[in-house]
Amino acid sequence: MNIPEAQGLRPTQSFLEAIYQINSSFSDYWINRLEDEARTNSEHWEEKFPDEIKISDIFERTLATKNATLLPQSSFAVFKGQDSSKLTPSASSSSKNSPSNSSKNLCVARPSNFKPSAEKQQKVDFFLSDPINKSRVEAALQKAEKFQQRRNIKPQQDSNSSANIQVAAAVSTSSFSYPRSIMSEYPLKNSFILDSGSDGHICNDFSRFSNYYSKPSTSIAGSGESKILGYGTVFIQISTGLFQLNNIAYIPSFHTSVASLTRFQAAGISWNPQTGSIFTTEKTICYTEKKFNQYVIEYNELLSPITSTFAKLSVRKNLTSKEITLWHERLGHPSNHVLEKVLKNNSSLSQIERELEDCESCRLAKATRVISRTPPISRATRPFYRIFIDLFSLPKAYNENKIAFLIKDDFTKMIFFYALPNSSAQENLNCL
Repeated sequence: MNIPEAQGLRPTQSFLEAIYQINSSFSDYWINRLEDEARTNSEHWEEKFPDEIKISDIFERTLATKNATLLPQSSFAVFKGQDSSKLTPSASSSSKNSPSNSSKNLCVARPSNFKPSAEKQQKVDFFLSDPINKSRVEAALQKAEKFQQRRNIKPQQDSNSSANIQVAAAVSTSSFSYPRSIMSEYPLKNSFILDSGSDGHICNDFSRFSNYYSKPSTSIAGSGESKILGYGTVFIQISTGLFQLNNIAYIPSFHTSVASLTRFQAAGISWNPQTGSIFTTEKTICYTEKKFNQYVIEYNELLSPITSTFAKLSVRKNLTSKEITLWHERLGHPSNHVLEKVLKNNSSLSQIERELEDCESCRLAKATRVISRTPPISRATRPFYRIFIDLFSLPKAYNENKIAFLIKDDFTKMIFFYALPNSSAQENLNCL
């Protein structure tokens, strides 16, 4: 398959992230090993590293060994102070494979104080007399027993995995990021990190875009998908000033903002993981710093919400005249009454304290044509004392005339029309 998600070690990365909830220690170990190999960048290291098929085989063997070790200790309950080796399995485990003991298996699944009536027991026995029904009931009981065994094993796996220390990646990738229950708790939510696994820049804050155009699409991050709402340009703050990132995707649900190392390398920009320098052949652009096990280009501290025992009234923001004008334009130039009602329903915005002056667009839209009733005053005292002349071309007529010559008398308001073959001075004088 000639798609980016199936190239190189991308399938291995996705598999390791997918099994994190099943066996976090195994996932952490192989992710850290993969990143160490990427950092050292030895020759042909990607070919030597286990691919998705080999890593899945290793995971299955490891999980089977771990389950086999934990299964005897969690097959049945052991009271405190009692030796588990002296106990025998319950009736459900000793006779679950016997077709003739289906009724006994049902009895084991019932509560200890359950006493069925003779009529209902007779119906159950009649139902189990059918071999097909009997096999289905036995399969359901076996499935329920295996599920209960897995539930007994899972708390031990969680306790073992919690003791492991998660080592940070030397080369961070977005596919290595583990999901969090609350995105706002991630300390690098408002920061930009350098990502070697992402093929594009990502920003989760719309207010940082200097220009933006909507283009909905999807982005694959690990085993899930994120919605891209659009693209634009973002400036990030570095030690030497502002650095512009073009064609950056806007994903509001993303846990952090990402600067793609792949895009940097395509533009001739390199990164040294040992020193943290981002540089070109001519100069050093900036340095990354290690924060929260990630290589950060721009760090913005995440302000934690201030908690209080008592509820406090929200402070309404005082809008300036420019901000009120901006809201007036955003809402399609409404009247002051409509704008005041909208701002009143928003608890974070203040009311309009004074009447907003009409903008130019409102004045032009409300303007009406006023007909003047004052009779025109002519400066001419007699006919042809003051005249107006106009000259323009027309399509050629049948008699070769193609010029229109107009004379308007200011005193009588009469208009005289002459058709001329050309606009020469002699023709004009002949009309006058």
